[in-house]
Amino acid sequence: MYYISQIDLDDKIVNALNNALDSTYPPFKLRDELEDLYTLKPHLLEKHLEISQANAWRVPDMLKYLSEQLSKD
Repeated sequence: MYYISQIDLDDKIVNALNNALDSTYPPFKLRDELEDLYTLKPHLLEKHLEISQANAWRVPDMLKYLSEQLSKD
């Protein structure tokens, strides 16, 4: 998470995160830490979603749900 919060997101990182979160057995620690980071820094979630959409990549359900929850607040 340090890398994401300090260096920023790019295509390679977003693609790797999407693949990990969409895997049959996603790493729960990664999911939980991403949720914490994106809740604290919603602009990073927006960038993640923008990169995914620009590349026509499937957005993991967990990120869609988190985006909906944060937009309600």
